[in-house]
Amino acid sequence: MITKKYKIIEVVDKNTEKLFLYGTDYLYKDDENWVPYLDMDIKNHFDENKNILLANGKAKRWIVIDDASKVLGRIGAFFNTEKAKAHEQATGGIGFYESVNSSDISSLLFNTAIEWLKKFGMEAVDGPINLGESTGNWGLLYEGNIQQMYGMQYHPKYYRELFEEFGFKIYYKQFTYRIKPNEVSERMFRIGKWVDLKKRFTARYFVESEKENFSKDLAEAYNAIWSSFKDDFTPATKDDILKMLDDAKFVLDPKLVWVIYDDKKPIAIAIMIPDVNQLIKKTDGKLSLLNMIKLFFYKKIGTITRVRSIVIGVAPEYQKLGVEALIFYKINKFFDKSRYKELEFSWIGDYNTKMQSTIKSVGAKKVTTHVTYRYLFDRDKKFVRYPIDN
Repeated sequence: MITKKYKIIEVVDKNTEKLFLYGTDYLYKDDENWVPYLDMDIKNHFDENKNILLANGKAKRWIVIDDASKVLGRIGAFFNTEKAKAHEQATGGIGFYESVNSSDISSLLFNTAIEWLKKFGMEAVDGPINLGESTGNWGLLYEGNIQQMYGMQYHPKYYRELFEEFGFKIYYKQFTYRIKPNEVSERMFRIGKWVDLKKRFTARYFVESEKENFSKDLAEAYNAIWSSFKDDFTPATKDDILKMLDDAKFVLDPKLVWVIYDDKKPIAIAIMIPDVNQLIKKTDGKLSLLNMIKLFFYKKIGTITRVRSIVIGVAPEYQKLGVEALIFYKINKFFDKSRYKELEFSWIGDYNTKMQSTIKSVGAKKVTTHVTYRYLFDRDKKFVRYPIDN
């Protein structure tokens, strides 16, 4: 119960930004599963020079502090005009939310963000999400209290209650599955090997000297796969992919980024990243010089043993030709010779039942569920969940 006086203030300078970044870390003091966000990741999200979606949008942050300047909660609100209008009602977002277990504090945060979004014509809000792609920092941990891999959100269990008590409803769920290389089903392995021997499809991993053409192919396949799934889908460009590869240079393992071709046509992709959280866990999330040295050291000695698949998919017209099995066959062969011991398939939407079936057929087991909530500002408007098999 909150007994002291408190107020909400906007993040406007280095001091309030510092409180936003680190002021709620104490909420996880005794939680061994928590890994702090990298502060630079959060800063870049709200930086107009780093986040291209802010060129046609806006973002703002707030913190709630008590009379002793202790941070009781934080929230960011944002929108991109094009993405907002892709929905039936203009929809913004909230993210990087943290709060003590108080409906008073959470309501103050939610209401402040909502009132700000209303000023720009928003009619609904999704959260907790980010202003970017849904492959990272998206969705509230709903089930599965385990250490998350890099980019997957982790929250206290009571966050679910705070969101739902306020009136947020589940828009869709995102499932995460994990598997070890020796657990891949024999049937999937046999099919993948058979498809590989037929020589119709070619699987290639990223090579730095070919990054221009590879990025173009990756974008083409990505757009073909995901454009049919999300109503607010933003097509990727070659430059988007080049930037992603450049931003991930520190942790990128080229043999974890694949494109599958039918002759010269890119028709499937698999993008995986090493679990940097295994490194960040050994720091406080601050990219100081000392922590950078630590990260390089632990990376060098092979601390990362887990991999997260952030995107995996096959163009619709190729989904019954064994291409999925080929992807897993190639991945598994690489894993056998690598230091990686576990693979996570994350962000499998409940609306994507085909991919759920494929992941299960590989032998992977579901370990967590994240939820994307939606709140309609017109409380009399009928709420409609994101459709299954959209």
